[in-house]
Amino acid sequence: QLLQVELQSLKSQLNPHFLFNTLNTIASLIRLDDKSKAIKALSELSLMLRKVLENQNNQLITLQQEIDFIQSYLTIQKMRFEKKLVTKVNINGDTEHCEIPFMLLQTLVENAVQHGSQLESNKNQLTLDIVNNGDRLSIKLINKVPEKCDHQGFGIGLKNCRQRMNKLYGNNFSLNLNELDNGYFE
Repeated sequence: QLLQVELQSLKSQLNPHFLFNTLNTIASLIRLDDKSKAIKALSELSLMLRKVLENQNNQLITLQQEIDFIQSYLTIQKMRFEKKLVTKVNINGDTEHCEIPFMLLQTLVENAVQHGSQLESNKNQLTLDIVNNGDRLSIKLINKVPEKCDHQGFGIGLKNCRQRMNKLYGNNFSLNLNELDNGYFE
């Protein structure tokens, strides 16, 4: 029961975080006087909130449900950043029955979008590669990061992901952060 309470607490920290960032995106669209995009963004947010409510008691959901959730989030962010945000999602292997912690990947994608939006250039390439290796799900998220970053978040996303996976899987997971060449981060 203690584990369930701890997991629920960690999961509930994510909801205001993603909601805050998404509402900021919608506010930006309104400031830009782009009503049709703001309405579309609100519709996508509504879908996302429905998923949050439907899964409020679920620690795990199917990978496809998480991908659908991420796609709604990315739809909103692409409205804000237009041509600056380019995304690619690749899924290989049998992932139909794979379950992952709800909002785990979304948190990592959100982190990549928020840091990539600070780029000096006009393109944040975000690539999400997911492979089922039989006994292990391998997820690789790569995005461009700014050379000089004044953007400081609250540090909730990565810390929360690590804590949730530790509670669910013990030492049977890894979360690695790597700086790659040419300003990319994995």
